[in-house]
Amino acid sequence: MKLTDKELFELIHLTQRPGMYIGNSEIKSIEAFLIGYDFGRKGEVRIHRQLIKFIFDNHRNIKEIADLEKRNVHLLQLQLDILSKELNKAELQIFKEETMKFFINVSDNENKSQYKSYMKNEIIEILKTDLSQINLSTNKLIIPSRIGSFAKQINEW
Repeated sequence: MKLTDKELFELIHLTQRPGMYIGNSEIKSIEAFLIGYDFGRKGEVRIHRQLIKFIFDNHRNIKEIADLEKRNVHLLQLQLDILSKELNKAELQIFKEETMKFFINVSDNENKSQYKSYMKNEIIEILKTDLSQINLSTNKLIIPSRIGSFAKQINEW
C-alpha cells in the first residue's frame, strides 16, 4: 500500500468522522467512497480490499465471517453487519474501530510507525501548549526542564 503521511492522516480523520467527509454515515456510502478512492488512485492503494482482508484475518473465528470468505464474498457492508450482530455494537462504531486498527497496522507493518509518530507529536504539542499556560511561580509541580525530559522519553517510545 502506497500511502503518504498526509493521505494516511486524512483517511484516519475520515474514519473518525465519515459524515463530515462523505455527507452521511451510512456504511454503504462509506464503502462506495472507499471504492471510489481506490479507483481515483488507480488501484495503487487498494484500501477497500485491504480493509476487507484485515477484517477476515481478524475475525475468522466468527462462523459467518469465515463463511463469507469461503464463498469469496468481499463486501465490507456484509462484514460489518455480521460483526454488529455478533458484538452487539452499531455498524458505524465497528467500522471506526476496525479501520483505526487497520490504519495503525498499515503504518506499523511498513516500519514507518506513522501513526505512533503523529500521536507522539500531537501529545508533545498539547503538553507544550498546556504547560506554557501554567503559572510556574504558583505551581511548582512542573518545571520547564522536565518538559524536555518528558519529550525525550516519548521520542524513545
